[in-house]
Amino acid sequence: MRKLLKSFKTEINPTEEQKVRIRKTIGTCRFIYNF
Repeated sequence: MRKLLKSFKTEINPTEEQKVRIRKTIGTCRFIYNF
């Protein structure tokens, strides 16, 4: 059986506030994953 993989590339342009929140969220996820 063959699998069909699809992907979409999307470019985002976050504001400075959104960039800070994204960095904090990723940092928290990394901490929890490595805990």
